[in-house]
Amino acid sequence: MKNKKISIDFDIERIKKKIPIKSEILISNTKYNDTYYLKEVRLEQYVERCDKKFGNYYLVILHIQTNKGNVLMKFDEGYREKYSFELMIELIKKFEGFSSLINRAIIELEI
Repeated sequence: MKNKKISIDFDIERIKKKIPIKSEILISNTKYNDTYYLKEVRLEQYVERCDKKFGNYYLVILHIQTNKGNVLMKFDEGYREKYSFELMIELIKKFEGFSSLINRAIIELEI
């Protein structure tokens, strides 16, 4: 299996030349199973545009780097409050949905 780079649920061109305004490493250097090693799982927040009435329009991406490839997955997008990124991190860390996100990324790498 060659090293793949996959984007799920969004066009990678949306972030190609942008730098995230916020980024948080959720886990790193972790063995997932006998086949996959998670180098890094990171949440990144990008500003796509600003509206005078609604504020910033954010795109939040989950970036999963493994020994078999990288997966970029849209986690959230829209007009959000100032501290919504921190709340997303808290949500991911507290609930079992985190393993579902990783499983989905691994399934995409195996296709």
